[in-house]
Amino acid sequence: MSVVVAPSASAAAGSGDLVKVSGASAGYYIGSDNRLYVFPNEDVYKSWYSDFSSVVTISATELNGFGAPKANITMRPGTKLVKRPIPTAPEVYAVEPGGVLRWIDSEETAITLYGANWADRVVDVVDSFFTNYQGDDAKTDKVTAVSYPAGSLVKFGSSADVYYINTDGKAQKITTESVFVANRFSWENVLTATIAMPETASDITTQNAGLVDTASGAATTGTVPGTGTGLSVALASDNPASATVIANGTDGQNAQALVSFVKLNFTASADGAVKVTNLKLKRTGISADSDVDALYLYDGDSVTTMLADGASVSSNYVTFNNSNGIFTVPAGATKSVTLRGDLLDNTGSGKTIGFQIESASDVTTDGAT
Repeated sequence: MSVVVAPSASAAAGSGDLVKVSGASAGYYIGSDNRLYVFPNEDVYKSWYSDFSSVVTISATELNGFGAPKANITMRPGTKLVKRPIPTAPEVYAVEPGGVLRWIDSEETAITLYGANWADRVVDVVDSFFTNYQGDDAKTDKVTAVSYPAGSLVKFGSSADVYYINTDGKAQKITTESVFVANRFSWENVLTATIAMPETASDITTQNAGLVDTASGAATTGTVPGTGTGLSVALASDNPASATVIANGTDGQNAQALVSFVKLNFTASADGAVKVTNLKLKRTGISADSDVDALYLYDGDSVTTMLADGASVSSNYVTFNNSNGIFTVPAGATKSVTLRGDLLDNTGSGKTIGFQIESASDVTTDGAT
């Protein structure tokens, strides 16, 4: 999130926002690295979002401030099947996490997995965008009629339960409708299987940062070594929207406190809890270190459960340390943490203030189990 400090200034776009420029058709997603990711077309956009209500219109100058686009966004796994619009290339592919393609080896396989109307799921991807996908092993690691590709949403047998097929080929039950919605899944993508259910894995009980990563993993801050296989960190899908806040430059009193700057999701591997002992964030935007009086870490959306307090910005960075652990992420779970801060009285107008994790090394753990 970027915070605009000005009683009459317009809001600035920040990480996690969907943006466009007035009069232009192109739409962009701003990743957690504050880089632009492009939606190549409406099919790709609608595989990730149900409507355009969250798209913010910004100026061309502000858009250019994010630099050249870093990458094109690929189709969300478990939504559409893709092919090239070339008669001599009729192959149809499923899309797995990371934009990985897997060839569907026959029409019989397509009918078994996707039903008689499987072709309704197929969309054309022109060659200029087809190169965004990872297809080197698409035919050797093809989809067959005995298992669903990763990313699929499936009901098995007569049960109403919906399962997510993970990259290990295992089925993870989505426990409630609210969890289904929180992960931005669409009911129209749920398949009814005629094949046996695979081995199951842990239930999905909350929003999973990896499942809602619109940039297909390219904009995350990486994997941080920790207990078991580690800790992943990503921008929360409900990261605070850009906003105008009060600096109160007239009397030097009552500047806004506890401004929500950024919300992060920390997800631990299933084989052990992870304790975060150090967290460093970089100040971004048009601002100075002194514009923020103090910074705090809060548990999720709470304004009463403080995890760390009193830090200040120095040389563009703020660092929170606690050798006993700032917070602990339970095994196989996701913990949301929000950075909040108090603005300095008499902070000038026309400024933007944001924070981001710059690299995976900015988050460290104690390796505890």
